Amino acid sequence: MLSASEQLRHFEERLLQTGGLLRPNVRARTTRLDRRADFAGVLDFPGGFELYVQVLIDARPGYPAWTRYAFHLRGPDGNCVFRYDNESHYPAMSTFPHHKHVGTEETPVETHQPTLAQIVTEVRAAVLGE
Repeated sequence: MLSASEQLRHFEERLLQTGGLLRPNVRARTTRLDRRADFAGVLDFPGGFELYVQVLIDARPGYPAWTRYAFHLRGPDGNCVFRYDNESHYPAMSTFPHHKHVGTEETPVETHQPTLAQIVTEVRAAVLGE
């Protein structure tokens, strides 16, 4: 079973595979018993893209269960490229509470909780054209 601190370290390593640079004011902490972790930070990319990340990780199941998450990629103009989150504001969606906001209008679409690999791939595609 991976501890919360081990899961948090893996999470940060995977985020850096997006090619972004973490701003220095990152919040990355674990609870006293190392069962939960909290991460909040911003990654900056060439061309002015920014990825805002907030995740609460529960390590008690033995795998990284994200109890709360948001991954918000903004373009150089400050507009939304995409945002995945599990905020409970679209109860009619079949994937509730998981959803994704797309484009400058932040149109909500049904989607399941993304994987970290999916986030890395999607960010690299949007920012680096991969």
